[in-house]
Amino acid sequence: MKLIHLTDLHLVPAGAMLFGFDPAERMRKTIERINRDHADAELCVVTGDLTDEGDFASYELLREVLQEMRVPIRLLLGNHDSLTSYALSLASRAIGRALSSQSMRPRSGASSSSTPWWRVLGMAR
Repeated sequence: MKLIHLTDLHLVPAGAMLFGFDPAERMRKTIERINRDHADAELCVVTGDLTDEGDFASYELLREVLQEMRVPIRLLLGNHDSLTSYALSLASRAIGRALSSQSMRPRSGASSSSTPWWRVLGMAR
């Protein structure tokens, strides 16, 4: 069983930089590598901070970037994230079969995902 864990993406609105880097471009390259070398993974758990400031535009960008992921995704918000902005952007839009499932619904408090072989628990304040 293969599990991928990504954390602290700190995405910023499209075109913005964070400390001289474009977090979205780094995430795109990471997804390319996962799709190329690890598409057989059972799950990719992406934990917060998903965005740097919890703004709507950054969640729109996250939604766009994650559409390329071939591995099932589970997201957990972090302390920089905003459940309201997340829900407005990601959970309220139909963005395709893979992303409109349970995997992209808001996660706050405790959440879990499991198969017959493992269980991932997420705890957020």
